[in-house]
Amino acid sequence: MYPRNVFDVPILSLDLVAYNGRPTFAIVDACPVSKDLSLPKMYATPVATLQQKYGVQTNSDIPEWGKRIFSECCIQMRPESPEDVGRFLKYTLALVHFHLQFARLALPVGDSDVDRKREIYESHVRYSACQLSNDKTRQILEKRFGGDMARNYMEQMMFDVESMT
Repeated sequence: MYPRNVFDVPILSLDLVAYNGRPTFAIVDACPVSKDLSLPKMYATPVATLQQKYGVQTNSDIPEWGKRIFSECCIQMRPESPEDVGRFLKYTLALVHFHLQFARLALPVGDSDVDRKREIYESHVRYSACQLSNDKTRQILEKRFGGDMARNYMEQMMFDVESMT
C-alpha cells in the first residue's frame, strides 16, 4: 500500500504465501520512508502494542534485500498452526486499520522541506528496487503468467514508483 510520496507515511507491505492450500509464509510491515529505516514514534508505539495484543512475533530470518527496507516492527513468520495464521491475520487487519487512520490524518510534506520530500521519494525507490530483486516473487508470477507478463506486472503495477512532485 503505497502512500503518495508527498506524505510522510510508511509503505504498508504484506505477503501471504500458501502451498496446497496451507499458509507457509507470512510477512507484514510498515516499511519506513526514512534513510535510517526508523518509524516515527507515534507510529511505532501503537504497532508494538498491536503486536503484543495479538501475540505475533517473527520466527523466520529476514532476507538480505528485506533488511534494506523493513522496519524493526516487521513480522515475518512461517505459521506452524492454524492459530498462528489466525493471530497473523487479526494483527494484520488491526495494522491496516491503524495505518489507514494514520494516513487519513497525515498532511503533505511542505514544499519548503525539499530534503524530506527527497528522502521519502528515495525510500519509495529503494523499496521498489529491493522488492524487484526478490526472485521468489518473480518466479511464482512467471510460473502463472510467463516471464514478460510477470516482469511487466511487477515493474508497472506492484512496484511502480510515482515520480517525485
